[in-house]
Amino acid sequence: MDKPCPKCGENLLTVEDYLRTQRLMKVVNFINFWFSWITFFYSKKRLSKGICTCVEVHDGVKFSPLINCNHSVDGYAINDDDTNWRVFCPNCGRGIEYTGYFDSSEVTRCECGDRFTTRRVYFDNGSYIN
Repeated sequence: MDKPCPKCGENLLTVEDYLRTQRLMKVVNFINFWFSWITFFYSKKRLSKGICTCVEVHDGVKFSPLINCNHSVDGYAINDDDTNWRVFCPNCGRGIEYTGYFDSSEVTRCECGDRFTTRRVYFDNGSYIN
């Protein structure tokens, strides 16, 4: 808590935001406790799909709607540089370039609306980072 953002210097997590998150978790736990029986009506196939939501916390907290982001792609280093790479959207094929450190848990959002993760980044010699 009370640490500056490496991008802009803003406070990453204020005490007020932390308390709001705690209240939200209490509500989620309450709903899960009292209404988890509803999941008996869902098929196992439907529950196994990769449904997630994207939460952005830079410059305010923003929640994106539930999305299907259970696919990932491979990235490719540009000029054999480990801090500069490109991925291609599996939906529209658009190339998206990145600079900085690779994080395989980061969800990429394409302009077409598709969201996906990058498994690994390959170099020209066949080696990769993941």
